[in-house]
Amino acid sequence: LSIGKGKKLETKNILDIAPTILKVFGIKIPEDFEGKSIEFN
Repeated sequence: LSIGKGKKLETKNILDIAPTILKVFGIKIPEDFEGKSIEFN
């Protein structure tokens, strides 16, 4: 994954890791997950 030159990644919660991995692999994120997928712009 690339964040991009000059971009900053905001502080994220440990709970955001699992939904981010699922999104990268194209797997649906369960609605009951507390974390949110990290967006890389």
